[in-house]
Amino acid sequence: MDQIPLNSSRRLPAFAALLGLFVFAVSANALPAALVRAAKEFEVGIGAMAQVSAVQFVGFIVASIAGGVLSDRLGKKHVLQGACALLLVGSMVVSLASELQHAFAGACLMGLGGGILESLSTTLLSDLFPDRRKFFLNFSQVVFSSGAVAGPFLMGLLLPLGVSWRLCFGGIGGLSIVLFGLFSISHIPKPTHDERIHFEALGRIVRRPALLMICVALFGYVLTESAVVIYANAYLQTEHNAPERWAIYGLSLFWFSMGLGRILCALIPERVPYPPVIAGLLLLTTLPLILQYWASGWVVSLVLFALTGLACAGTWPLIIGMTASRFPGYSGTVLGITIAVGAMGCAMAPTVMNALFDHITASAVFPAVSLSLVVSLVLIFLLAYCDSGRMAK
Repeated sequence: MDQIPLNSSRRLPAFAALLGLFVFAVSANALPAALVRAAKEFEVGIGAMAQVSAVQFVGFIVASIAGGVLSDRLGKKHVLQGACALLLVGSMVVSLASELQHAFAGACLMGLGGGILESLSTTLLSDLFPDRRKFFLNFSQVVFSSGAVAGPFLMGLLLPLGVSWRLCFGGIGGLSIVLFGLFSISHIPKPTHDERIHFEALGRIVRRPALLMICVALFGYVLTESAVVIYANAYLQTEHNAPERWAIYGLSLFWFSMGLGRILCALIPERVPYPPVIAGLLLLTTLPLILQYWASGWVVSLVLFALTGLACAGTWPLIIGMTASRFPGYSGTVLGITIAVGAMGCAMAPTVMNALFDHITASAVFPAVSLSLVVSLVLIFLLAYCDSGRMAK
């Protein structure tokens, strides 16, 4: 890639990338915040409505991989513009949906746009700031968290006042137009010939055991995080009789706590190795989820969800940063694949949670789903063990 000047030429694409993560966060949390209302309007169960989120993240998975490959071939700018267009169309389809099938179609388009925004905005920031990658990847997730807080918070204010949840998706469409304009005027150079993807070399990279372990570890983490994000609102309302406003605020509080945690994680020195920090965060995240079993009311349960967000704050950006540091070539494609595998956890979360709710008591569901974090923890320890073995030789 052409060298991007340090000052003004780098600020605009960085701002656009950060806004892209903000908009994606709003779009990804809009349906979980409106889950109970939307299920009633479409006259379906909460589990069926949650599958719309699963379809959204199926689109996310496809786009994370395809967007990365296209960006390494064609450049990030045009692919990011296409993502904004997909998000605009998808949000309008959901906003105007008269049947559940229309919501599925719109959610898929939103997922396609969101997958590209998430993966390429993250990759763009990594390329812009290679010497401070750990800081900016954590900071980018603080921005993501702010979008995840703002969206549900506004919906928690507006929905109890009688405002339709559909208008919120119209607002996402408006943000997509603004974002399209910012990417259009940003200087984002196309990749050089040497940086464009060579599939034989890429094949050798994706077959490396280290990348496989990272991808599965990220999947386990995202599965648990998505289970909390998608179901916390409905769980607080149906199992603990929480007021609708506070149940939706619970989602904002989860992301607000995560944002605080990511600010702290951004202060981790670059020289600190990734695996011990990631392992510690995974272990801490399991504790409040296990304690949900003994939660005596909606206030206690809401606080435990907030603590979950604080504990898991740095896991995603640190895993992505570790991947970028291990595989500096083909950044768009390798990170796209990693993020896509992680996003399978989003797509699987509704199916896993519906099965758990059907077969075990509701209070045991979140402790049970936290077992995926244990798998991720084992893989991170294994990765660290392999690294120490290579260093000792």
